[in-house]
Amino acid sequence: MGSEMFRRETRARWSRSVTARALWGSSWIICCSTVWATGFLRGKRRGRLPAGARRWAPSRRRDAAAEACTGTRAHRTDPLYASLTHSRIALTAASLGDRTRALRALDRAHGAYDRADPAEARPSSVAFYTRGELHGLTGITHYRLGEAEKAEFHAHRCIADLREDQHRNRAYYLSQAALAQVAQGDVEQAVATATRVIAPTGADSGRVPHLLGSFTSALNQAAPKSAVTCQWNDRTRTA
Repeated sequence: MGSEMFRRETRARWSRSVTARALWGSSWIICCSTVWATGFLRGKRRGRLPAGARRWAPSRRRDAAAEACTGTRAHRTDPLYASLTHSRIALTAASLGDRTRALRALDRAHGAYDRADPAEARPSSVAFYTRGELHGLTGITHYRLGEAEKAEFHAHRCIADLREDQHRNRAYYLSQAALAQVAQGDVEQAVATATRVIAPTGADSGRVPHLLGSFTSALNQAAPKSAVTCQWNDRTRTA
């Protein structure tokens, strides 16, 4: 009961305080965390926190904020925004191990994107959300669910659909594809894919090195004595 009340209040705050322009793009996670944290502090003062809320991981905070987005006008009136909301729900549900909810959200995300009008005027902050990006988020969801083959398929669909200027996205999703390949035991192809990654610089540069670090750990666990693993380790040490 307390958890549902907390979720409803989070949705109400989200609808009141976050504009459509701020909802999407690089500020999305920041907005999620801010809205959730505000609710947490108010609930704490009023003694109305749901059981276990103090121990909620960031995935639960993002999940609550993503669900709150479904109550916004942008979500209700524009299928593109609805698609992005559902794709975020899929990601957080997968992180929480809720396979049924994650796959249902993915189905809704793709269905909503099919209904969206790409020619409709929207803020530039949502321009990143293309069909390719949706495939990329779908691949990450499947990877988190332990479905590496599907994850790789969607990562490649994403990479094929990226614009020429989306260098950071390409590096990010190549890293995701490499992770999916090593999860399937295809270490040689995984290293070949990871070698194609050109890590970006700037504000978002931390994501790709983090993924490559995860890839290195997964590779050494899957094939610690393989020649390609040794070559990759040498490459990362001298980079």
